[in-house]
Amino acid sequence: MMKNFPENFNNEITLTFKFDPQKVKKDQEVAVYYYDELKKEWVKVGGTVSDNRITVKVNHFRTNN
Repeated sequence: MMKNFPENFNNEITLTFKFDPQKVKKDQEVAVYYYDELKKEWVKVGGTVSDNRITVKVNHFRTNN
């Protein structure tokens, strides 16, 4: 997902993703990340897992600067 302006959103938005818990290995963690274009690395946002969904609140989709 991307947006077409560099500023953060005025309000946080809630994103919810569905995943298959059976594909998550014991040594893995379910989390939401975004790619920082400036640092060229993935940044963990986290999230709250409930059954087969993870929900996270964000005020941006990615780094545009």
